[in-house]
Amino acid sequence: TLTCFSRLSRNRELGERLNTLGTPVFLFLESDGREITRSYGYQPATMLLEQLRYVTDGRYRTLSFKEFMASRAASR
Repeated sequence: TLTCFSRLSRNRELGERLNTLGTPVFLFLESDGREITRSYGYQPATMLLEQLRYVTDGRYRTLSFKEFMASRAASR
């Protein structure tokens, strides 16, 4: 039981450090810790894959996520 409280404490500390509002939260960070994007709450797998594509393709450097999604919809 002590381990469980210890993990909860670490999660709470991490949440405070990252300024999160609740869980679940999906954060994508640069290697230096700068935030790329975040989303709160349940996310369908398709949306998580789009966020991952946005980050791994480096599109976040030139487009907002909303613009990225609009460009993806237009190309379909």
